[in-house]
Amino acid sequence: MKKRSQKDYEVFLKYRYEFVYEVAKIWKESGIQALVSPIWPHCGLKHKNSGDMGTMFEYSIIWNVTGFPSGVMPITKVRENE
Repeated sequence: MKKRSQKDYEVFLKYRYEFVYEVAKIWKESGIQALVSPIWPHCGLKHKNSGDMGTMFEYSIIWNVTGFPSGVMPITKVRENE
């Protein structure tokens, strides 16, 4: 990864804060108080296969960027043969 200057970092943080503000503003104007969404675009996987997924984490990256609270709730049972 390329080394960035302090100015680059400050510009990035400003852009991030503006993005978070806009997302929060849209949610408030729309009356959204909570959002339910999938965390992965597929069923659960075995830990040994997680490295094969590449950038499949993209469903959850929005919560990492915004810092909005999030959580995961299982809705099925994992069977021994899965």
